[in-house]
Parts: sequence; C-alpha cells; structure tokens
Amino acid sequence: MRVCLVIVVAVAVAVSEAQNIRPPGQRPPIRIPSRVEMTVAVNNPETVKKALACIEGLPCKLDDDYAVMLRRFGPEVMMRGHCPLNLCTQEEAREAKWLMSKIYEKYPKRYLGTVNRLAIRANPYNG
Repeated sequence: MRVCLVIVVAVAVAVSEAQNIRPPGQRPPIRIPSRVEMTVAVNNPETVKKALACIEGLPCKLDDDYAVMLRRFGPEVMMRGHCPLNLCTQEEAREAKWLMSKIYEKYPKRYLGTVNRLAIRANPYNG
C-alpha cells in the first residue's frame, strides 16, 4: 500500500515538473484577464494609473500576472496600435486592443501622457 502511494506521488510530481519545463528562450505563459475583470479595472482610476505605470516600465503595483502582461503587450499596443504576432495570439491581441481603447475612452489625458513618455523613451535622438 505504501509503495503504491509513493509511486502515485512520484508520478504526480514528475508530471507537474514536466509541465513546467519550457524550451530555452520560451516565455512563461501569461493569464489574460476576463472581459469582466478588465471592465472592473478600467472603471477604477487608481488601477488604470497603476497599469499605465507598468506599461511605462515604472515600478508596478499590480499582481505579477497583470504586470507581465502589461509590460509585454502594453507599449506595443499603445505605440503601434497592434500586438506583434510573436508576442500575442489573435485573442490576446484583440483583448489588449480592446483594453487600450477603453482606457483611452475613459482617461484620454492619462493615456496620451503615457504614449508621449513612451515615445520619448523609444526615441534614440532624445537626451
């Protein structure tokens, strides 16, 4: 009985470890928030302020899942209006674009301020 239990635990650990192994250079998967979660976040000005700070590369005071998503997708979506195919699936790109459009609708000054700071940062001829 004990041997059987040990084998079951060992197999479970091996399977969970195998799922965590990624090929070199592959980024860890991220969790895209649901549309409801994003709507709640957009309706909270403090959350939007924190999200835009993450996008700018400033210290992020959001959960790691959201911080990774915003840092990875945010600047591209804000500056170019789309998410590169190598960074996003079509669904992720659609959701990221929807989120940015909602932030722009509700907080145009904050959104444009972030775009301007990203443009300055990305321009090698500044400073």
